[in-house]
Amino acid sequence: MIMAQSASADHPLSDLFQCKWDDKDGFQCNNLFYGNNFSVHLREVHQIIGGNMARVRCQWNHCGMELNLDNLARHVKERHLSIALRCDICGRGFSRRDTLHNHRETCSGS
Repeated sequence: MIMAQSASADHPLSDLFQCKWDDKDGFQCNNLFYGNNFSVHLREVHQIIGGNMARVRCQWNHCGMELNLDNLARHVKERHLSIALRCDICGRGFSRRDTLHNHRETCSGS
């Protein structure tokens, strides 16, 4: 079984979240989006586009971490939204279904 949760509360990808992305004018976005649509929200609302290796700065609530564009959505989901797909065998959290699936093929519960 695959479930989305965090240590503090369950946050499925289907949950509704409020965007805390800091816009260029200094205001937070505050739009609502579903966890599984965050990448679309970044692209369409905040025009976060470019090559996957493009360097970007996370503007979520003044985070400021610099990372590759292809890691941005995962970073926000894990660090700021507390979304994690948990292994039902060992409880380890993953941000991507394919990584969880690969892990489960060899998971022994330790």
